[in-house]
Amino acid sequence: MDGESKTTKVEGAGKWRRERYRLFVVQEHEKGQQTELLIGVYDSEASANAAIERLKKKPGFVDFPEGFQIHRRELGLDSWTGGFVQG
Repeated sequence: MDGESKTTKVEGAGKWRRERYRLFVVQEHEKGQQTELLIGVYDSEASANAAIERLKKKPGFVDFPEGFQIHRRELGLDSWTGGFVQG
């Protein structure tokens, strides 16, 4: 991406969606356990990457340099549309 927030038109709906970028750090622990921490939500992929640069040498984050993940999402869309199973 060019670092700008992208706007796309939803076909047939006449509405506009905006993309957002959620930044997580995933910590892998012994016995296959994971902890996911939501760091923030950004209006561009470039902003999310800038946050990684600011945080990657901070206490805790420095221990998981490969744990940063950026997830692109569009506003206005449902998640878990098929339901879920409790375990």
